[in-house]
Amino acid sequence: MSALCAYTRGTWSLSIFAKKYVYMLIRRERRQAIRDNINNMAVFITHLVSIDESEFSLTATRSQGAGGQHVNKVATAIYLRFDIHRSSLPDKMKAKLLNSNDTRITSEGILVLRAQNHRTQEQNKRDAIKRLAQVIKASTYEKPVRKPTKPSRSSQRKRMDSKTKSGQQKQLRKKLDI
Repeated sequence: MSALCAYTRGTWSLSIFAKKYVYMLIRRERRQAIRDNINNMAVFITHLVSIDESEFSLTATRSQGAGGQHVNKVATAIYLRFDIHRSSLPDKMKAKLLNSNDTRITSEGILVLRAQNHRTQEQNKRDAIKRLAQVIKASTYEKPVRKPTKPSRSSQRKRMDSKTKSGQQKQLRKKLDI
């Protein structure tokens, strides 16, 4: 205890080694909390629709591309598989997802996403889950119906003026009869 702590002027002070050890424990707890949140979470698509974490599966694989000595040892890439037919999405959303021309949806109705942009597995998990929500949102987006409007009188007048002006310019381009 004397190597880690010192008692001076009525207070205990930690040595540099003890502080580093405490900070390491705090970081380890934070990382574990992040892992727990990733493993036990619901993905919110809209304020009414959410997907439970049991509805999709995450599989770790090795990433592609260059990576030096470390690349063949660690499985950091994530495959996310989401079965659209068995999901708790509303039927309307399921139909739109299945009818979309997305190549990531298989013929069996399984959406497969691969996340390998980041160096760690946790970051790739977060990225895959975020992209799942984005894909579902994008496929269910409905364009607002355009309300046809009548052109104003001034815009009609400007259009006719520009037409007559261009017609006059074309008349001036003709050869003169002498």
